[in-house]
Amino acid sequence: MISNYSSIPQLRLDKYLYLMRLYVRAGFQYLQNHDWEAELVERWDEVMEGNRKKENEEEGKEEVDRWLAPLSPGNGKVPDGVRYHVCDVWMDELVHVVGEDELEGLEKKGLGPMLMAPIMRLEREGRTKVVRGRAREVLKDERIEDWGLQQKEKPGDDVKGEDEWAGFED
Repeated sequence: MISNYSSIPQLRLDKYLYLMRLYVRAGFQYLQNHDWEAELVERWDEVMEGNRKKENEEEGKEEVDRWLAPLSPGNGKVPDGVRYHVCDVWMDELVHVVGEDELEGLEKKGLGPMLMAPIMRLEREGRTKVVRGRAREVLKDERIEDWGLQQKEKPGDDVKGEDEWAGFED
């Protein structure tokens, strides 16, 4: 779906976006059905980021296997619209699966940073300011503000660039 995103007709785009939403929801439901096992949460993060670390036994080195994934920050083949949409639905689907009251329980289990790791990485390493800004907005969500995931803003990395027109001065 990622490789064909730009060729999706306008009339079908809503269906594809809804399918992405259901994919994120199904991932969270799977994790919940398996009691939020830390190893599975890490694997989910790898799937969403498109990175998997594996050891090369012959050479004794650790290699990273990469593929197209919705939240892979550095892959130019993934359209920013996909990243933006997944960021947009991430918290809504987590709350849909867990419930707002249970979010605190995930943090007490130490799963908060693990669940938000793909968003945090996108906020640090995203290719465009708009995507980094959207990831930052997700991390500032009031439902998880107690998790302490907000990064300090870097100077010059605000979503509204300095070169944008600010309007007429009175």
